[in-house]
Amino acid sequence: MKKKLMLVVVLLLSMGAVSVKAEGMAVNTQFTTQGYLSEVTVSPFNVGDQQISVHVGSFGYVFTSVNGEKLEVPNIKHKVTCDKTKTWIYYPDCYEREWETSGYRAGEDGNYTVKLKKPLAEGDKVTLSFADDGNLYLGQLVFEDGKTQNERLQKEREAEEQQYAEELFKRSIEEETNKTWYQRLGDSIQDQWWNFKGWWRG
Repeated sequence: MKKKLMLVVVLLLSMGAVSVKAEGMAVNTQFTTQGYLSEVTVSPFNVGDQQISVHVGSFGYVFTSVNGEKLEVPNIKHKVTCDKTKTWIYYPDCYEREWETSGYRAGEDGNYTVKLKKPLAEGDKVTLSFADDGNLYLGQLVFEDGKTQNERLQKEREAEEQQYAEELFKRSIEEETNKTWYQRLGDSIQDQWWNFKGWWRG
């Protein structure tokens, strides 16, 4: 039993050492969560920036959220007027009209600029979701600064290691509980022999 408990402790210490080393590793700060995004490109942006340049394809859509809060974008209003006072440019088929297009929609060139409410701060998580011209969902990209991602990955790693260590410890307790009396006697004799050898070596 002592041998197994020592093994668990050593395993925990070694996992802790791995975690500390992993914190300094370079980690990709962009990852695709789902979808088909071959036409989507996002220009690099940093903490302190208030705009994000995106290419989503002709008349595609870009939806943004920062820390789970959706960025609301008003519709864009368009208006065509006919100047009837200037007869040399007036055409009988000219007519005035007004319409609106979605504020989330890119132009024909596919370029779109995300305008944030305030500059990005350390710890902000930016989610960009994309749809094509028919508003068919393409997928999304999630961005966070390197320091925040390292801290998140470290916490996730520590939680996984803790769960693994607890399961290992629980298994060793169950194995000890299920031992027969002669197995326990053998372990006891072995422990006493190790103690004696340790004492003899001084």
